[in-house]
Amino acid sequence: MVPQILDALLAPLPARTLATAALVSRRFHEAASACLRVRLLQTAALGTRELVLECHAPSERRAPSTSCRSSGMGPLVGDARLGGWYSRFGFEETPEREVLLDEDELFAQLCVGVSVVQRGPARGLFMSYTGVGDGVLRVWRTWLSDAAAGRGDVLWADPWKSVGLRFAVEPMVLQEPVGALPRRRPVSDEPAVKYRLRLEELLVRTTQVLLALDKATAQDGAQTAGLHLKAAGGCSVPVQMVCLPFQEQKPLQRPPMAAV
Repeated sequence: MVPQILDALLAPLPARTLATAALVSRRFHEAASACLRVRLLQTAALGTRELVLECHAPSERRAPSTSCRSSGMGPLVGDARLGGWYSRFGFEETPEREVLLDEDELFAQLCVGVSVVQRGPARGLFMSYTGVGDGVLRVWRTWLSDAAAGRGDVLWADPWKSVGLRFAVEPMVLQEPVGALPRRRPVSDEPAVKYRLRLEELLVRTTQVLLALDKATAQDGAQTAGLHLKAAGGCSVPVQMVCLPFQEQKPLQRPPMAAV
């Protein structure tokens, strides 16, 4: 097959389909990888969409989202595979969290969620919302101590290392409540500690961002098609039911495209 024809055939395919096509043959792998590489580079410019981060304690059901701005993209630790590329994001305003560990408490937890959104006319209103990745960070006591000394590493929110956060950690002084009576208690090997965490950088596997953008584009297309159908004949049936019978989809394994 002529390379130009193969490129033209693969160009309009969704990213997930391209990853499958890369397994057909060496020629398909080269063409699909080149197409994916171009798309990965284009994800740095989200267009009318933006990436937002939620990071809060499990006890907080809702927390304000933080807008993220792209600061680059590339592999970590020399991993040249496309699945090893990460998009890096900074923040318009530096988010802060305080972490308190009681005596003998080994870790605290932070819930993390990353999404691609399209903001509406009012503050806090999203015209579209597509999840990129989520998980729970375990902030260990030993990590807090090392990070405060400048030896902290990225904390990952999931086992596949799709979403990670880099913090600047500062120890804080614990103060007894006003009016509290002094108590005699045995000395603990793990005393209560308190730290302030400042978010410095968000790392997201670039293929995850690409898949989320593909999904958001498909949702926009479905909504547009639904509006056209309703305007033409007043059809109130969802578009996917008009085109094809509903089929239950099996859950996908994560992370997708990690081996491309």
